Amino acid sequence: MILSILSLIIPALITIAIVVAIVMATRSKDASATGIEGVSLARHVWLYLLMLISLGIFAAGIGQLLTLLFDITIGSSYISSIGGRSFDMQRLALGLAMTVIGGPLWFLFWNAARRRIIQNPAEAGSIVRKFYLSLLMVITALTFLPTISGFFQWLLSGVPLGRFSSGELATAIVTGVIWFCHWRISTREGRLTPAAKTIHRWYVYILSAFGLVWLASGIIVFITTTTESLPIWGNSFTGSSFWNEATHSAVSQIVFGSVTWYFHWFRMAKGDVASALRQVYFYLFAITGGALLALISATFFLYSTLSWFFGAVSASAGEHFQFLCWTVPAMIVGTAIWTYHRTLAQEEAEKVEERRESARRVYIYLMNFLGLSTTVAGVVMLFGIVLELVISALSTALTPAPGWWREQLAVSLAMLAVGMPLLIYYWNLALKRSRDEAVVEWQALSRRIFLYTVVGIAIIALTAGSVNIVYQVISGVLESTASVEVLRSSRWSLQAVLAATPVLWYFWQVLRADQRHGSEASIAKKDITLLVSDPNNTLSSALQAELGYKIRLLKTEPSPYDVPIIYSDEEIANLAGEIQSTPSEKIMLVAEGGRILLLPYRTE
Repeated sequence: MILSILSLIIPALITIAIVVAIVMATRSKDASATGIEGVSLARHVWLYLLMLISLGIFAAGIGQLLTLLFDITIGSSYISSIGGRSFDMQRLALGLAMTVIGGPLWFLFWNAARRRIIQNPAEAGSIVRKFYLSLLMVITALTFLPTISGFFQWLLSGVPLGRFSSGELATAIVTGVIWFCHWRISTREGRLTPAAKTIHRWYVYILSAFGLVWLASGIIVFITTTTESLPIWGNSFTGSSFWNEATHSAVSQIVFGSVTWYFHWFRMAKGDVASALRQVYFYLFAITGGALLALISATFFLYSTLSWFFGAVSASAGEHFQFLCWTVPAMIVGTAIWTYHRTLAQEEAEKVEERRESARRVYIYLMNFLGLSTTVAGVVMLFGIVLELVISALSTALTPAPGWWREQLAVSLAMLAVGMPLLIYYWNLALKRSRDEAVVEWQALSRRIFLYTVVGIAIIALTAGSVNIVYQVISGVLESTASVEVLRSSRWSLQAVLAATPVLWYFWQVLRADQRHGSEASIAKKDITLLVSDPNNTLSSALQAELGYKIRLLKTEPSPYDVPIIYSDEEIANLAGEIQSTPSEKIMLVAEGGRILLLPYRTE
């Protein structure tokens, strides 16, 4: 069957290669006569797409041949179990066919791309080429790391021939070579345009994130496996020895995760403080992810501890407290990730002034949402315990099991203990920002999304709960149902109403206050540049707060004879009014000698 498929594929590929070669030769002459800029973007994309496909065929062929070679040399005693000599001949034929066809095709396309760069060196920094290189590096890196990790685990397990994977080793070799070659090419060519730099950054931060996740999970699993093998748990743990498959996997993840993260974060991303994508990595991945890991593990830690304290657990102490094996290292690792990245982000924020404020603001309101959600969930469960106690006192028909409330109380207190400090800290931070930055903060999209989301969810919960309560009451009256049964049927709705009402009332007040201060107003923004010697950004911050939008800041070199000048609120308000009343859309402000010159201008 494989040979019949090849008999169809190979002639088709040869035909495509001949046609492409003719087209490329014709186009090369046209390009040399008219200039590379005249070549269409579609042809550019087409060239690199064919290059990617042909390289995939070539790599698959080499991988097939290497797999066969490793099967014969290393795992020879296991060949008979997968088909014997006939099957090996088919694999050999398929590998040779893909190599013979894919290799020349890829070389043809690669050589055509190289000629384009020779004719126009700026082609090396084109978006299409950088996207091709970055995409290929991401694909090969994310394929290479798991496969080389699997081979490393095999080495750690004592090199058992029965578990040798020739395909895994072949894939690691092929993808590793492809990644290294294209990384060298990308490094040698550099990143010439801002768009090309952005595409390259995607690769850097994707691999940085991947390496960090692998390193963190490897550390957690290694510590968990190590502590579970200790004799302190008595006879409650029935696991295997310490040096098992989980430990091999953890050690492999630690090794390759740390190498990947170090190389991409400390070398390739070094000094990239002006990147917006770096702030996304900071605030929406590393800081938020580390906080989530620590919060989830802390919540489970508190829940399990309180469950034991309240007597809601029937297992032995050795069996129950094994949750410490993963919750404690998860809390430590999550806190370490959060602390390191948050500290570094704050240090870098001072260098790039306020250009990274958007990502930081998103992080603050995301943490507010997490804290509020956790707190409300804990309050809902707490109300549920109270309502169930009331129902049990009023009803004698159904008697709950003794101590039913203990586990629910443990969950509720654990959520409150984690969620409330988080909410209090980050909401106070948001309130401080709204006082300091005024209109800029009130009009921020992340703040408005947070407020509208919270208010919307609260309204839905309150409406749905109220509808169900009214329905249960009317249904109970019509069917002469006991009031206790009506209360029992409405319990979850009552919990939702009791929890949603104060949330809706408070955040509705905040939302309305923002609207009164102009958060929904449409402001005619002008292109304003402020030239000033202002080390603490006092003037620019006050003016931005008054205008309600950001301005461009140019700083003059400080002089030892400069005297700090404090502008009153009235002066800032008058300046903002003068800016808004000026017909020109472009304004240069020059602060000198206690005066601020307003210079309208236009670009020719």
